[in-house]
Amino acid sequence: MKRIVFCTIFISAIISIFAQNATNALHQVIKHLNSDTSKVEIYEYGYMHQGDSIKLLRKTIVSKHNGYLFLVDDNPMANWDHTCRYIWVDSTQIYELKETQPPYLLNWRKVKSLCINDSINFKQHRSMQPLTQTLKSNTLDFLLVNDNKYAVIINGGANLYNNHRRYWNDCSAIFSTLKDIYQYKQENLYVLMSDGTSPSYDRCVNPYTMIFDSSPLDLNNDGVNDIKYSATKSNLKSVFNELSSILTEEDELFVFVTDHGFSSNGHSYINLW
Repeated sequence: MKRIVFCTIFISAIISIFAQNATNALHQVIKHLNSDTSKVEIYEYGYMHQGDSIKLLRKTIVSKHNGYLFLVDDNPMANWDHTCRYIWVDSTQIYELKETQPPYLLNWRKVKSLCINDSINFKQHRSMQPLTQTLKSNTLDFLLVNDNKYAVIINGGANLYNNHRRYWNDCSAIFSTLKDIYQYKQENLYVLMSDGTSPSYDRCVNPYTMIFDSSPLDLNNDGVNDIKYSATKSNLKSVFNELSSILTEEDELFVFVTDHGFSSNGHSYINLW
C-alpha cells in the first residue's frame, strides 16, 4: 500500500511540474511577443526534442531545438497561408521560426484565444431560399437566358483538418446565386469539392473541438446532388479539357475558388485535395 501511495504522489508531482513548466513557457512566449496579444491565437504542442518532426500543411519541418513548442497565429481570422510563428522555449532561451503554413492541429491545444466569441465562426448558413426569391423578382428578364454561360466552382480544402465548413458555405452561396437567380443550367455548373461524392468525413465543423462531417452534396437545398468531382489536380484538368471542347467565342466561363492558398514568385496557388 505504501508503494502505491508513493507512486501516486510521485506521478502527480511529475504532472504538476510538467504543467507548471508549460505554463511558465507560455508566459515567456507572451513576454517574447512584446506586443498586444489580443489579436493573435496561441497553440501549445508540448515538449519537443531536437530532431522531432512537425507536419505542416504542405511540408514537414524538423525541430532544431529542445523545448516547449508553441504556434502563434498572427492573423487567426484569415485563411491560410498567412504569417505565423513557431516558438520553442527551453530553460534559458527562446527560438522563433517564421512560417506561413499551419500544422495539423489535432495534437495541439489552444492556450490563448482571439478576443471574440468563437461560436460565430461555426454557424452554417443554409437559409438561401428567401434571399434568392427576393433577388429573382428583381432580376431583369435578359439575365434569365443563360444557355451559353458555364461555371467552375472549386474548393480544394487541402485535408480534413483544414477544410472548414465556411468553404462549403461559400460554394453553396455562389452556386445558389448562379443557378437560382441567374438561371445557369445545372449541367453547365461544374463543382469540384474536397473528396467529391465520398461519404467519408472531409469537412471540419469546429477545429477547436475536432468535430467533422461529410460535405452535403446538395448545395442549394433542392434535392439534387450538385457536387460531382473531388478537387484533385487530375479532375481539374479533366473538367477544363471538357470545357475547352465545348466553349465557343459566344460562351462565358465563370470560375470561383475558395480555399487555402499562397503566392510565390509572382504566382498564386491553391491547395487541392
